[in-house]
Amino acid sequence: MKRLPAYSLLLLLLFAATVGFFVSCRNDRPDGVPSSSKMVQVLYDYHLAQALAAGMEDSLQVPRYVEAALAKHSMTEQDFNRAMEYYTRHADQLFDIYGQVRERFATAYEVKRGSIALGQVSGDTLDLWGGNDTYLLSSNAENRLTYAFSPDTLLRFGDRLLWQFNTRWMYHDGSKSAVAMLIVRYANDSTATFSRMVYSTGHQEITLSIGRPAVVRVSCLLYQVSPWVERPRLLAVTQPALIRIRAAAPFARPDSLRKDSLHLRPDTPERRLQDSLRRLDTARRDHFQPAESPVSRGFRPH
Repeated sequence: MKRLPAYSLLLLLLFAATVGFFVSCRNDRPDGVPSSSKMVQVLYDYHLAQALAAGMEDSLQVPRYVEAALAKHSMTEQDFNRAMEYYTRHADQLFDIYGQVRERFATAYEVKRGSIALGQVSGDTLDLWGGNDTYLLSSNAENRLTYAFSPDTLLRFGDRLLWQFNTRWMYHDGSKSAVAMLIVRYANDSTATFSRMVYSTGHQEITLSIGRPAVVRVSCLLYQVSPWVERPRLLAVTQPALIRIRAAAPFARPDSLRKDSLHLRPDTPERRLQDSLRRLDTARRDHFQPAESPVSRGFRPH
């Protein structure tokens, strides 16, 4: 049998060591830690349980919901914490996992366009929203919702914009806050901005009136205020709508004091009465005339 040269044997050993190194790196996931595909299912049920429990008045229901969600995957809270510790050290995998979780929630919360309830909105209205129907914000990944468009001639002076959406916080522990902003940029480079804080779960609204210059850009921004944490905090935003409420046409206000308003001829009792009423009205509106005291009118105290 022909022997391999020494350098060939050395290359073969190096190749085997390299393959073994990469295999060991790929299989360094400890026993009991779910695969990334399995972790997508676990985290989806985990955050869904937290969201359902958040709507309960009794806060003691939260651990029960979470425990039931983990039991579905034969996991305890200790197993879940160990899995999260592992994937936290592998941030790229955790980012991909939460991307898939976000897609699952988007599919679950997907609604048909046109099903938005406008509430008290009436008159000439139009939904200008052209973005997604569902967003999932994460403290450890995409933590903001942005949407912008050019309205062309869809907006005019006096119109009102109503941005409405529903929020649901997908976690129990920790503060819950977000900033919603509605921004309108005009042709003269001026900008109108209205913002408000969002703390609660449910229906949210933010409004802004349109000024005289032509509108060149409308932007909507929702930013989740939350630091990076070991267990990402999720905020589901569903059923967004941007409603244009058309301003009513202004009514003409007739001037009752114009000479031609009543078409009265001069030197008539009616015309003289109108002139006297005009002078009386002018005198009453003279706010710079000091009020007369009883003494100045000739009255004397007894």
